[in-house]
Formats: sequence, C-alpha cells, structure tokens
Amino acid sequence: MLKSAFCFSGKTVTLTLFLFSLYIPQTNAQKFEFDRELKTIYEDITQLNLERAETSIASYKTDNPNNFLVYHVENYIDFFRCFIDEDYEYFKSIRNQKDERLSKIQEGDKSSPYYNFSQAEILLQWALVRLKFEEYTTALLEMNRAISLLEENDKLFPNFIANKKSLSALHALVGTIPESYKNILSWVSSFNGSIEQGYNEIKEVEDKMAIDEFPFASEVLVIKSLIELHILNRSELAYKSSQSEYLDPFQNPLLCFIVANIAHNAGKNDEAIHILESYKPTLSQHPLYYLDYLKGIYKLNRLDTDSDLYIRRYLNYFQGRHYIKEAYQKLAWHTWVIEGDSVEYRRNMTFCLLKGEDLIDEDKQAQNLAHQKILPNRTLLKVRLLSDGAYLNEALAELEQLD
Repeated sequence: MLKSAFCFSGKTVTLTLFLFSLYIPQTNAQKFEFDRELKTIYEDITQLNLERAETSIASYKTDNPNNFLVYHVENYIDFFRCFIDEDYEYFKSIRNQKDERLSKIQEGDKSSPYYNFSQAEILLQWALVRLKFEEYTTALLEMNRAISLLEENDKLFPNFIANKKSLSALHALVGTIPESYKNILSWVSSFNGSIEQGYNEIKEVEDKMAIDEFPFASEVLVIKSLIELHILNRSELAYKSSQSEYLDPFQNPLLCFIVANIAHNAGKNDEAIHILESYKPTLSQHPLYYLDYLKGIYKLNRLDTDSDLYIRRYLNYFQGRHYIKEAYQKLAWHTWVIEGDSVEYRRNMTFCLLKGEDLIDEDKQAQNLAHQKILPNRTLLKVRLLSDGAYLNEALAELEQLD
C-alpha cells in the first residue's frame, strides 16, 4: 500500500514538474545575443579600456554562461593588445585562446547567423596579428577558413548585414591584387572579388544598418572611409565619410588615429594636429604610442620646433618593431631642418641603421637613405616636409629663395 502510494506520488511529482517547467523561461538555452551589457563591453574594448573590459567579461561569463557571443567580443582584447604592442612573447603566451574560443562558439546555436560569423571574425583577427609577426602561411590558412565561413553564412543569411561588413573589406582588398598574384592565391582559395564589389557592399551595409542599434556601426564607417582613402585613392571622399557624428576622435584613441590620418591625407594637416592634440588619454585606456608618432610627423610637416618631443616619446615608450627606423630618420630631419645641426642629423641616421627592423616599406626606405650617408640640401628637405603636409604656398616660397 505504501509502495503503491509512493509510486503514484512520484509520477504525480514528475508530471507536475514537467507541466510547471512549460511556464518557466528557459535560461540555459544556447544563444548568440548582443545584449546591452555585451555592447557596453564591446564599446569599452574599442575605446581600449581593455583591463576594465576583461573584468566585465569575467562577470558576464558567470552571469550569462550560455551566451556564446561573449567569446567573439573577448577576442577583440587579444587582437588589440597584439596588434598595437607587437609583443611576440605575449602573442605566443595567449595564442591557444583562439582555438578555445572557437570551440566554445561551436557549442552554440547553429541556426544563428552569429555562429559562422563569430568564428570568421576571430579567425580574421588572428590572421591579421600573424601577418604582423610574419607567420604568413598560418595567416593565409586562417583567412581562407574565415572567408569560407563568411561566404557560407552569406548564403544562409543573405539579410545579415554584419556578414557583408567583413566581406566588403576582403572583396576590396582582393581587387587590388595583380592578376599574376591572384593565380597564386587561387592555389589555396577560390575567393575572389573586386574593389567596386567591396565598396558597393560596405555602402549597402551603411544604408541598411540602424546606426543606433547596429553594434558594428563604427566599424562599418571606418571600413568605408579606409576603402575610399587607401584603395579608391579618394582622400576628400574619405574625409567626408570620416566626419560622421558617430566617429568621435576626441574620446576614442583608435578613431583619433584613423580620423587624424584621413585628415592629413586629405591635405588638412592643421586639423589632423588639432585632433591629435585634443585627444586626452585616460589612465584606464591602453596606451597607443603611435598617436605620439603621428603628432610628431605632422608637426614636423608644419616645421614646428617641438615636433621632436613626440617622436622621441614614441621611441622611448614603444616596444614594438615597426616605424622605429623611420622615426629616427624623421628625428634626423628635425635636427637638420629645424635646428641646423648636421652632427645630430648623422647621429640619428646612424641609429636608423642600428635600431628597429626593415619589415615595412617606411622602415626600408629610411634604412636605404641612411646607407647613402648623404647630408641633404636643407632647403629642399624643408620643401619636401612642407609639401608632405600640403603647405604648398610655403613650400613654393622656400623654393623661390634657391639660386
């Protein structure tokens, strides 16, 4: 009797719990959701408040263990640290995190457009970092895998505009590759595209996105501006795009760099200097010493007597590998053009040979010039600097003083 009552009671409890569960919201469902809290963390990261973002992500993972989009957002932290600092030892210490994040995302909802997209974004970010450290083969393989995911995602979710945000940049870049190199690329990837295709795609995303709601809105505006500047070679159009009210260069160091650089290339060097001088980093923001370097270069173009202070700051604090040789070259130009000191000129050009690495064009050109060991004509060098800053009337006035 007791046994029968117990069995009946157990079945009743089981049935009751089942029916009750139908009315309880399912909190453990696997999902990809860009909620308000995650968007705030993403904005913190893109403003380089990286340590604060790390703390926020740790709490978010505890409170939202089944929102796998957090691993996509978290990857931005490693990307920015590696890309900005160029610290290869740090890169080696954290590179296993890529596979860990991809594995977590693969546990998520396969019916979500973020399932493939988030994996592709992580792969692209790691590929860009590997290019910094000359791991070209792995970078190419990761990029190819990312492209496959994005193309598949575009077929599955043609209205998912975030997908076109990434594809647009890739299509535009592929469009710049000479045909002979495209044949080599075809050995590892069937991906192709054109500059026109990429530009049309990013404009389509810009037209369709609700700018206050779309989490990647600033990325879209930046990609469009950079395609216009570096690929279409239309600096005025890029400048116009960079003036969006949604791109605030005075609070965000990355936007400060991009908007100032576009202004300089559009022949608005005074405005570029104003942007760089107006940005005041906070203690919580990860240092971006390249802003000091740009400020020094742009002030040198204007023949400002304090331009060397910012170039020296870059050399004193930046521990990476790029733009070191060029920085010493520009420091040499300052000492010769502004101070008329040929001894310091030669000393800095010697450092140009001894310091840094010749991995990028700017550093290679600086090193080649240093090897020539020629003291340039001071007036012509001054004209060169003024011309680079688009101070054409001042440059002409200098030329007219020559015999």
